[in-house]
Amino acid sequence: MMDIEKYIQKVEISAFTDFEFCKEVTLTLDGRKAIESALAGSETVAWVREYDLWAVIDENNNGYYDINVGDLYLEECDELPEQFFELVEKILNNSEQSKAKLQLQGIVGDSNYEIHGFSFDTCYLNSKELIIVETTSKAAFLMFQSNADDALTYSGWYLEFESVEKARQYVFSKYDSRNQNDFHVQSIIYQEIETDQINELIG
Repeated sequence: MMDIEKYIQKVEISAFTDFEFCKEVTLTLDGRKAIESALAGSETVAWVREYDLWAVIDENNNGYYDINVGDLYLEECDELPEQFFELVEKILNNSEQSKAKLQLQGIVGDSNYEIHGFSFDTCYLNSKELIIVETTSKAAFLMFQSNADDALTYSGWYLEFESVEKARQYVFSKYDSRNQNDFHVQSIIYQEIETDQINELIG
């Protein structure tokens, strides 16, 4: 039986659009070799991106689409070996356990602030509650408490930082889009906070 876990170094889930999430998988050296072997000379793959596998999560069909492996876009590759597609699918499915920890949709407010493996750190700014979410990988996500109720809902407005402290620094400092060195953003996800909302929150 193939040990897929040894092929996976890191998995990240990010927002691709307001309603879609993508999965980014970094492979180990063994994982890259397994992919290259499964191609059986039909194509040559170059590992040129920050991630080795990228795919949009299909919530409705419980699968993936727009899959990229290295520099290969699978929808443009017609005649690849079946074993290659099977391996890619196994790697994506095997990394599924990270989804519950990383995907922010559906998280609700809780007095213990411990849901799906997250620990929460709450900040208050201009009487408005902000939630900073720390994951086990020390990436942090900034989210807004829903005005409608006490539930913490996915609004599309959050940024990903390399640490909780850097997220705090961002909250309590003026946003300056011209200064990229104020904080290290791993990825500014799809929909940034609008300027008027920033002014309202930060003043």
